[in-house]
Amino acid sequence: MINFSRNVVEVLVISWLGFTFCACSDAQMKQNTATSEDVTVCDLLANVSRYRGQVVTLRGVYWNGLRDHCSQPLVTGDHVWPSAVNLVDSEYPSFASDVAHFKTDVRSWDELDAIVLREAKARRREAIWVSVTGLVRAPASYVREDGKVVAGYGHLGTLPVELVVKQIRDVLIKPTPTYDYGALVPRNDRRGQ
Repeated sequence: MINFSRNVVEVLVISWLGFTFCACSDAQMKQNTATSEDVTVCDLLANVSRYRGQVVTLRGVYWNGLRDHCSQPLVTGDHVWPSAVNLVDSEYPSFASDVAHFKTDVRSWDELDAIVLREAKARRREAIWVSVTGLVRAPASYVREDGKVVAGYGHLGTLPVELVVKQIRDVLIKPTPTYDYGALVPRNDRRGQ
């Protein structure tokens, strides 16, 4: 017999009756109930303020984050940002108010990393496309009052946006020789081929 706690039974009964209850702020309620919108890396970077604090499903190439070749890069002040998004898990500390109210599906990320490692050991030059659902983090303004551009996310703050990963899916390997995944492993590491 399955042993349900009283809280679980109450939630099931309330859900069955057609009510939704969340002991959280309006912003958290919106985030917890909103369905994710499908966007590309280029769409996101062209409309950062629209997506900030939202859960989206982002499609791009998995290479040092998630990226694409955008015809119009994000430019703030005199700074041109790379067309890329930093990826972090839900345990990554945030100093911002946009806290993820979900846990990262680590298994989906591990599965992707296993594919990338396999392709790297095979010395493949290609593009590994994925869909990543997560919470968008971005600064309210990219330019400080003194005119300087704020630091971004990722290594040395070089990326303009961060996505707190909820789940990774829809892996597609395109044979376009765009990214050298073989560069991710030392030349003498050919185990697992």
